[in-house]
Amino acid sequence: MSVSGRALLITLSLALYALLVWTHTLSFIMRSDVGGHVTWHALQFLGIFTSAMLCGIAIGQQAQKVTRTALVALQPNQPDIRVDRMLKTAARIVIAMGMMYAFLWISPALNRFLDAHPPLLVEGNSLLYVMGAATGASWAILYGRRAWLGLLVSPVLSLLVISNALVTQSWP
Repeated sequence: MSVSGRALLITLSLALYALLVWTHTLSFIMRSDVGGHVTWHALQFLGIFTSAMLCGIAIGQQAQKVTRTALVALQPNQPDIRVDRMLKTAARIVIAMGMMYAFLWISPALNRFLDAHPPLLVEGNSLLYVMGAATGASWAILYGRRAWLGLLVSPVLSLLVISNALVTQSWP
């Protein structure tokens, strides 16, 4: 990916994040939370995560170099193939852990708690962005130029988790 392409993805990612955490967006979502409607909150978190994945995909090559260098430093006498295997395993673990946010953010009690404590909401949104960026970088490590497929797979898996949790709560 060219430098201008990476810059465009990072700019788009940050602009989407800013829109999703904008005061007017947050006030709308907080009003929905009071009524017990967690769908808007879940979609906001999905949007933050997905926008961060754009940034992660853009910095994927650099993340791979840094991570590989760290693995070589931590495991000095390992053959290259073993280091590459560890790198890909770590990327798979990051992707799996990145999906765990969907379980946390669909809880109405947690959403109301975060609404009542704005500093925690800022930290939660920032953490979610970092998780999304790490997931995007992991997709880039695993699939290189085809990392954009992660933009299809990760949100679909998250929406499946969210919809399954919401459906089970909606039936008497």
